Amino acid sequence: MALLLRIDVDKPFGHHALLPKLASKLSEETNWPLRWVQPYLPHCHAMIRMLDDAGISAFFYFRRCTAPSAATLQLLADGGHQWGFHAEDTRSFESFERELRFFENLVGQPVQHFTKHGSGQLKLGKHHYAPYEPDRYREWAQQLGIRYFSGNGTPASAAELGAAEPGWWPQCFWLERHYRHPQLNQLEQLVAAAATQDVVMLAHPETWYTYRQVADDMQALIWLMTTQQVKWKRDLTAPHTTAQKTAPAV
Repeated sequence: MALLLRIDVDKPFGHHALLPKLASKLSEETNWPLRWVQPYLPHCHAMIRMLDDAGISAFFYFRRCTAPSAATLQLLADGGHQWGFHAEDTRSFESFERELRFFENLVGQPVQHFTKHGSGQLKLGKHHYAPYEPDRYREWAQQLGIRYFSGNGTPASAAELGAAEPGWWPQCFWLERHYRHPQLNQLEQLVAAAATQDVVMLAHPETWYTYRQVADDMQALIWLMTTQQVKWKRDLTAPHTTAQKTAPAV
């Protein structure tokens, strides 16, 4: 059994300082990846390199305004990471597919899987459709022949953290502490669950890059996974195997 690391890339320039925060807001409101403004996705690139150093492969999801450049795609490929689309305009199947195809044109490659931006509580930008409707996204994925494997729910128990059916995890453990349920909020609980079933943890590179507590929790998780000899899941479709990168001792 294993832990699948899902990473949603929400901010094109991060929010660790005033200028990156303003540039990110401009890009989000225009709904366009300002990839010629540098550094672009510095927090994401730093997280990729950190995971590479730890021998961990992850699943990265990009919004339209954080669409990866060729350089980012190469970094992901070099590290054995997978990537997909982080959908915002989900008010209808037509708007979702239109945004998806636009994103594919930006990156120059077809999308194999996607996640949803937001959990239904807040409108997170001018172009974001706030309602969270996972059953609809599952239907759309089936129509398009792609994968929607992970919902945004917050589990209250290890049982809820597991897959509801093969290949579908409606809930995930969040790296950011304020999103965790009071009854399932410790990294030790997450690792114990991953030792007996495949589970999903959600992280955001901009919070990992900005906040010491989030970065410390990521390092603590890596240490726990290593000492407890729990594996990181690398494939969405095939059953977990031991054929994956070996994490160094932390």
